Amino acid sequence: MNGKIAGLVLALTSWCVVAAGCSFYYSSRSISDSVSASGESVSKSSESSSPSSGSEHAAALYREDVRDFTAAYARGEGDVEGFQRGLAAVARRHGISDWEAAPATWLGVGEGLRRGAPSAQRASALGDALAGDDAERRREIQRGYDGQA
Repeated sequence: MNGKIAGLVLALTSWCVVAAGCSFYYSSRSISDSVSASGESVSKSSESSSPSSGSEHAAALYREDVRDFTAAYARGEGDVEGFQRGLAAVARRHGISDWEAAPATWLGVGEGLRRGAPSAQRASALGDALAGDDAERRREIQRGYDGQA
């Protein structure tokens, strides 16, 4: 009789575990589907609200990444060539092939120098080295540094 009860308890326990697992799976799947649908809905509504909002948002995200990269780099002792390689990598992650022509690059550099450079001299030296003789780049770096972006 003990063997039958033990078998019944084992079968019942197994069924409960399977039922709970299935319930959890379907419950979490439902939540996941809901969240996914919400995200798609928000994404579609923001796309339809302004045709250029996607590109403006992408440019803002790129500029933030440039700012953060620049701030981290400015705290260190790296050289300008390494910095440029890093900026190129940030740009590639955002699908930007000509980062030197993107105004968001230079605004982000200026913002990053303001946040990360340990001194005004370090910020100026990096900004000058990056901008070279290009007056527009210098102007955009300064705008970012001054918080006018």
